[in-house]
Amino acid sequence: MPRNRVKVYEDSYLDHPINASREKDQPCDKKILKRIEGVMDDALARHSRILVYRFDVRFPQNSDYSDANKVFTRGEADVVKYLTRKGLSPSYVAVREKSGTDGSHYHVVMTLDASKTLSPYGHLKKTEEIFERKFGLEADGSHGVVNYCDHDRQGKLTRNSYIVHRGNKEEYDEAFKRASYLAKINTKADDGRRELFSSEKRKK
Repeated sequence: MPRNRVKVYEDSYLDHPINASREKDQPCDKKILKRIEGVMDDALARHSRILVYRFDVRFPQNSDYSDANKVFTRGEADVVKYLTRKGLSPSYVAVREKSGTDGSHYHVVMTLDASKTLSPYGHLKKTEEIFERKFGLEADGSHGVVNYCDHDRQGKLTRNSYIVHRGNKEEYDEAFKRASYLAKINTKADDGRRELFSSEKRKK
């Protein structure tokens, strides 16, 4: 049964640029955009600057995808636990997608306290190790289960992280536009299963 989505075709949401296009019939899901904004705003309410970065989680070939959401949420919980122990105050938004024969995969936007870390790469390596163990693999970074989102489809280097200072709209908009990729509707599966995940909003 198709989801009851509110589609955003404009190239902006609440005055923030997004990856949507009416001309190409590529709308974004308003609920996901709102969740991304909520997580970023909450992080900036707690920290004067944040690190925002992207990564994808892909299940190994021949995996059983019947409990993919459960495996992903457990892995992401361990990632959050690790980053919290490091004092990095993590928050995240993630979406489940399914394309072709690849099975379930997940796009993730993570925010951290940028007064304590400025690069995502060490955290991405640890994230990869955590998910490799969740999939019953040797944690050696050789299985491709975490995509760092730092190359485009042609293999060229592309930016995967942003520093956003509280009150800096230009920085916020740049990070929000990249994060809005998670909200693109044409890459979602209307199969009735949960597709949106995020850290719990902290009480102020």
